[in-house]
Amino acid sequence: MPLSDIVINAYDLLLCTIALYSFHRLLIIWRFYCHRHRSIQPAYYYADTDLPNVTVQLPICNVLYVVARLLKAVSQLNYPLDKLEIQVLDDSTDETRDLCRRQVQQLKQQNLNIHHIHRQQRQGFKAGALDYGLTLANGELVAIFDADFVPMPDTLLKMVHHFSDPRVCMVQARC
Repeated sequence: MPLSDIVINAYDLLLCTIALYSFHRLLIIWRFYCHRHRSIQPAYYYADTDLPNVTVQLPICNVLYVVARLLKAVSQLNYPLDKLEIQVLDDSTDETRDLCRRQVQQLKQQNLNIHHIHRQQRQGFKAGALDYGLTLANGELVAIFDADFVPMPDTLLKMVHHFSDPRVCMVQARC
């Protein structure tokens, strides 16, 4: 087979791949426009006394300039305090650790169920911290907020009702 035929076949294959990728992107856009006004409602709304226990995990590592903002926002979550547990999963190696520890102690004095969990070994990095936190968690549900995410006070109440549907195993919210 001549070299020119190989180049033409490779070029055709590349064009077909780009065409398939483009078709897939158009399909995604079309589906978005077809369903953009559809609102997903929970199957059932829990009564205030029936709300499940929730563990909020905050994986952080050397985020000195955002940790105070994060802890303040999480402390203002509108959820029953007896059903809320907050885990600050701190893998920091800088002064973030001390700042975080002080802030957690202040929040504990406000009767917030919050724990500062620091690992000496960063085995598994963020996923390892989340996994370690799960071994200590008491909640039926787990909410994970990254360090640069500032949750609105009603975030948990908006999300938790979706778990009343037994087919739902995960809910993702917008930042």
